[in-house]
Amino acid sequence: MYRVDNEMQQRLETTDIECVCKSKVMLTKWKAHQASCSKVQSKFQTLVEKMETGVKKIQSEIAAGSTAIQEAAQAASSTVNRATFNCPICYTVKHLTLEALTKHLDAEKKKHSKKALCPVCVSMPWGDPSHQVSNFYDHYIQRHKFDYSTFVDYQQDEEEMFQLALQQSLNA
Repeated sequence: MYRVDNEMQQRLETTDIECVCKSKVMLTKWKAHQASCSKVQSKFQTLVEKMETGVKKIQSEIAAGSTAIQEAAQAASSTVNRATFNCPICYTVKHLTLEALTKHLDAEKKKHSKKALCPVCVSMPWGDPSHQVSNFYDHYIQRHKFDYSTFVDYQQDEEEMFQLALQQSLNA
């Protein structure tokens, strides 16, 4: 099913890298080496401990009532991400820009011609988080050919945008 690139295979089998333990390890054996190398494990454990310490510190500051942190956390959780989207069919393909999502969908049209929840629509103020489109690929290609941020003021509600569009059409 997959074509093996012999040149790449040869490069993988002959290229080695230096581990933190100063051993030279071939790329093809790197994963196994990482799993058994005590220095790699120690470094990884140290990073995990630092992360856990940082999380505990933030949690204790929030619990202590640090209003600046609480306000930042609240603002971050209320901000909608309209810059990147996850593929609702693949689930593992994440954080794609509109352009990257379009390329991803075009690569496998049949796979993406299924019922799905459109991540772009859901991110919009007027989006219905429970509405699934019957053919995600067709919906996406027809409805999302442009970047909404060029045309939409996210601070206005739907009625305000409708009234503005009416006014502008009458002035044209």
